[in-house]
Amino acid sequence: TAGAAAAASQPAGATDDDPDDLPGANLAKITGGQMDVGEGVEGVDWDPATRPSEKVTDFLEFAARLAGRAHGLNSSYALGRADGSYSAARMDLVMSWVVFRDCQQFLEDSLADWVAERVILRAVDLGQLAAPPEGWREKIRWQWPRMPAIDEGKEQQALTLRLKNGDASPQEVFGPGWRERLQQRADFDAECRRLGITLAFQEVTPGAATAAPAQQDNEQ
Repeated sequence: TAGAAAAASQPAGATDDDPDDLPGANLAKITGGQMDVGEGVEGVDWDPATRPSEKVTDFLEFAARLAGRAHGLNSSYALGRADGSYSAARMDLVMSWVVFRDCQQFLEDSLADWVAERVILRAVDLGQLAAPPEGWREKIRWQWPRMPAIDEGKEQQALTLRLKNGDASPQEVFGPGWRERLQQRADFDAECRRLGITLAFQEVTPGAATAAPAQQDNEQ
């Protein structure tokens, strides 16, 4: 039994006489013998460093793309640059952010909600907060980072259309403090009126009624 145990502890392919003579014997020792070592069959032939392949750049980019895709990152993120048109670059971001949103949701479900509950309950125990209403745990919401805009003008047009159609809420756009943001805007406009200042973005109010030219001509 002792002899069998000693034999089992030897790296694969090693012998009691000269265990270090076989190729890969040191690697077999590091891995605890969990590998097969063949005698005289291993070897790696490296190209001379003085003659690198002209395709090495293409290969490295190919490997980077594959490694990025394995983690849900498309070309723009994997290579650190945007190739092609605006639409192609944005599609790279969109496909990558699908994975990011899944990761954000996993983080929210597995950790963030758990931390928020304990922080709130501790504040209640210390008398810093009043007891929350029933069902407060289901109302916890988080504002996670969003996909950055490539063309800010197009992004704002899309956002305006979403707000107009009711596809986006003020909280989704401005975050949990959307009331404070709107109050700041109202205070800003009031101060501009008090000072008699009209900025470019204040000249036309979205949705405001305007007189048609024909009506003005009739009045004259």
